Amino acid sequence: MGNSPCPFIFTEKRLSFNNSVFALIISLKIFLSKNNFEKMTKEIDKLMDNLKILLPNHSEKILKKMGIPKRWKDIV
Repeated sequence: MGNSPCPFIFTEKRLSFNNSVFALIISLKIFLSKNNFEKMTKEIDKLMDNLKILLPNHSEKILKKMGIPKRWKDIV
């Protein structure tokens, strides 16, 4: 059996676990392997870059509605 990572792995004091996409991403860090989590965050980063290209005037609003902070990669 594999070991589950400690759920108290986040030291960012301003994190709030609400019903946002970002909260889901943070929660998945507990359940995914490190390798799978890194693959997922790289894919999400690519998709966010595409969003900024396709909807440059709306991308920041969309990410904010999803609960994704500007420095999300530093938090995860």
